[in-house]
Amino acid sequence: MSRLVPKIDRASLILALKSALVGCLIFGSYGAIQDQITFSISREYFTLLKFDQFAWAHPGFKNSLWFVAVIGFIAAGGGGAISGWVLARIAISSGKPISVRGVMRDFWLCPVGALTLGLVGFLCGRIFPTPKSWLEWMDGFITNQRGFADVGMIHNFPYVGAISGLVIAAILLKKRLSRLQKNGNPA
Repeated sequence: MSRLVPKIDRASLILALKSALVGCLIFGSYGAIQDQITFSISREYFTLLKFDQFAWAHPGFKNSLWFVAVIGFIAAGGGGAISGWVLARIAISSGKPISVRGVMRDFWLCPVGALTLGLVGFLCGRIFPTPKSWLEWMDGFITNQRGFADVGMIHNFPYVGAISGLVIAAILLKKRLSRLQKNGNPA
């Protein structure tokens, strides 16, 4: 049961919460910027899909760009918070003192992975034809089918990139913590 609900001291909890907050802010900013770009590619993706999904979070601004930024921040920020928390838990489990900066040192791999695969998604959308089933589904209510499909790809591919970045960051953090245990140098 201790793995599911571990006992965690106050300092470790604060480290985990700060790491989660930093991850949330980094990924949330990434998501807000990405959604500004994808909104320019396909407004319909947002007006016909995302605005309804995130209606509960509408800030009340008349300008759609603010709502698009809020959607991007919420959608990506949660993943960043989880990533920061996971890295902090790895650091805490080592039993060695480490700062938020030490925990987040390789965190940059997560948004870089997301951005890289977002670009791959865009290129795949451009290189490969839109599946016939998508075109049939969009027929009649999506006017910019190419843009809608491109934005769908741009929004889906980054998840794999972020997870891949997190795995690599976790491996690097574990190696750094292992070196710390061996020779006593800071992580």
